[in-house]
Amino acid sequence: MSLDLRTHGDALKKAYDEVCNPEGTNNWVIFGYEGKTNALKVAEQGEDGLEEMLGEFNEGAVQYAFCRVTDPNTNGNKFVLINWQGEGAPTTRKGQCAQHTRDVAKTFHGAHVTINARTEVDLDAAAILKQVEKSSGANYSVHKEKARPEFAADPQGAVGTTYKNEFKSRGTASADARSQFWDQQKSGPVGTTYKNEFQQKATEVKSERSQFWQENQAKEEVGTTYKNDFQANKDKIDPSTRSEFWQKQEEEERERQAALEAQQAEEQQQVEEARRAAEAESQQRLAEMERQRAEEIAAAQPEEKEEEAAPEPEPEPEAEPEAEPEYQQQQQQE
Repeated sequence: MSLDLRTHGDALKKAYDEVCNPEGTNNWVIFGYEGKTNALKVAEQGEDGLEEMLGEFNEGAVQYAFCRVTDPNTNGNKFVLINWQGEGAPTTRKGQCAQHTRDVAKTFHGAHVTINARTEVDLDAAAILKQVEKSSGANYSVHKEKARPEFAADPQGAVGTTYKNEFKSRGTASADARSQFWDQQKSGPVGTTYKNEFQQKATEVKSERSQFWQENQAKEEVGTTYKNDFQANKDKIDPSTRSEFWQKQEEEERERQAALEAQQAEEQQQVEEARRAAEAESQQRLAEMERQRAEEIAAAQPEEKEEEAAPEPEPEPEAEPEAEPEYQQQQQQE
């Protein structure tokens, strides 16, 4: 499903514009999903910069962050976009992230550096600022460049055929020295015996986390209350009690979801009852109108019947001529 940027569109635009504004109070914002929906909302905001923002990510969710930083080269404002996929985020949500990151990049545009992070090891402020420095396109400044100490005190002479490399004259770059160095490294391939102490610890932590998430992979999405509770007490929580912690979070999420579904069902029932009441009232008004119409028709019918029942006056018959007396007939005959 596509990313929903309309439900909380005004709040998203306001938070983004404030970060882009050089005079804005907040210089970073983290966006997250609203429950199990695809509606993006403002999850966290702050004004203390990149270091503060990196500590606010939720390891059980997929989030997006937009931050304003200062370029070490130009002292100007640069913007960083971070796509965060916590190790505890549901697999279905991670699958949608590939499509949603493109929509996020188009909506919150203007980022000079984009970081895709999965663990705390990827959230290194110094490394991020180093990428910002490289993104400026110019790492050289005449105001910051310092004179090289090996040539600062020596007068500059004419370069000719008698020129001799200073380092070679000291023997630090001689062939014998290089051969001796490589002979000492023949005990094993270069780089295989060296391991950064921080990376070693991070690898161990990552292995423990991978094992933990594999055991809890079948669990449902963790609610937004996970971040504050776990991050605030993660140093005090015994690894053996983490399963109880996740079970508690799942129960709270199920209760919250059940309450939300019950509220939606109640609202739907109220809407349905209101619709039925409106239909009943409409039918009642229609029946009343039909009754009144029938009464009017019934009242008008008797008058028409009386008019039809009144007989028309019959025409009077014509008078027959009176018979003449017999003596008059005899006289006429005579």
